[in-house]
Order: sequence, then C-alpha cells, then structure tokens
Amino acid sequence: MVDFIRVTCRLGRDFSEEEVHHVLGILSVNSFVVHDTDEDNMDLIGLYPWTSLMSHSCVPNTRIATSEDFGYVCQAATRIPEGAEIVTSYHHYHYQFYGTLYRRRDLRATWSFTCACRRCRDPTELGTLVSAVRCERCRVGHCLPGRDGEEVGGVGEAQEWCCGSCGARASGQGVREKVGDN
Repeated sequence: MVDFIRVTCRLGRDFSEEEVHHVLGILSVNSFVVHDTDEDNMDLIGLYPWTSLMSHSCVPNTRIATSEDFGYVCQAATRIPEGAEIVTSYHHYHYQFYGTLYRRRDLRATWSFTCACRRCRDPTELGTLVSAVRCERCRVGHCLPGRDGEEVGGVGEAQEWCCGSCGARASGQGVREKVGDN
C-alpha cells in the first residue's frame, strides 16, 4: 500500500513512508467492517467519523448496525444515564461468549490497546465465569485469574490463578496453555 501511494500515485515527494504508515494505522484502527460474508468472499471496511469516536467496552451500552446503503446506525442497547459515556463493542457480538484472555488478545492485535472495561477488570467477568477453568485438584471449584493480586497485564494475564473452593493455585502460563491462549 505504501508503494502504491508513494510510487504508483506519485506522491513520494509529498509523503514520507512513515507518514503513510501513520495514516494507514489511523484508518485501520478507526474503521469498521460494514460487510463480511463468506458467500461472495468480500469484506468492505468503512471509516465513519462519529462512530470512530466511540470507545470500546465489553459491556457496551449501544449497538451499531449497518444499513443496506452501508450507513451506520447506532442504537442504545440499554438505558444510558445522563453524563455516562456512550460505548460500543468493537467486536462482533459473538465475542461476548469468549473470555477476557481471548478478547484482550484480539483487541491488542486489531486495535492496539488493552481493554480495561469493568468486565475485563473483574476476575468473574461480572459473575459469568466465562474465563474460569475447572479446578484440577478438587474438580468442583473454578480457578479465576488475579486472585493472588499479582497481575502482569490485567485480569486474565495474572501470574497465578486460584480456586475459589479449595484454594489450589495454578500458574497463569499453565492456564493459558490449557485454554490455547499463549
């Protein structure tokens, strides 16, 4: 893309390689998928200035839908108190069924940030236990991240996970390997 802009379009004198990379990065992290289907093997990505200003949350208070003319419609998904931040999820809806490790990894890779929403900060994921793993020692309890207070990069990336029933500890690396997230 850099060569296309600088060489093919003959804009090399106007824009350095670093400037082109910078602008492409801004476009990449602020754009949204407006059409993605397997049937026609075509993904369309659009930049929507107002939508790109909204922050991400794994507990969004809005939902965004693409209309047939590729416009974006933002609707409240819950009651939004006056003065509250209007947030959306940058992920497709099915990502809500994945745990913090998976969601955060995807957000870092795609949008270059680590989510710090209330769900990602809570080891129980707001009581859903989506990231919990069955305790290998007692086979009854659930091990959760960060209960030891030793956090590397936030909940889900804790050095130790702890069972809420028997207190057994598991290494964060071991849990990440077990769930295939390393």
